[in-house]
Amino acid sequence: MQIVSLSEEIKSTQATDDHSDHLLTVLSVSETLAKLSEQQVAVIQLRLIEGFSAIEVAQILGITQQAVDSLLYRAKKSFRKYYELENAGGIR
Repeated sequence: MQIVSLSEEIKSTQATDDHSDHLLTVLSVSETLAKLSEQQVAVIQLRLIEGFSAIEVAQILGITQQAVDSLLYRAKKSFRKYYELENAGGIR
């Protein structure tokens, strides 16, 4: 399993000037993720980005499958709230 940090993604994106919209999105997502707990970020990365099953994520994080499902629900809800506030010019 290889987890690529967002800072690495930002560095690789900065190398090309033609992707300014992509860079802004990466920066916005990075800022939003920074507002979440470490465990919320881990469950988002493992479930949604890496594609692990809830059972696999539970084993990796040492929690139950139900805890993974609950954590993912709360993480997505928080992410959505912060992301929408940030992109609507709301409070940071």
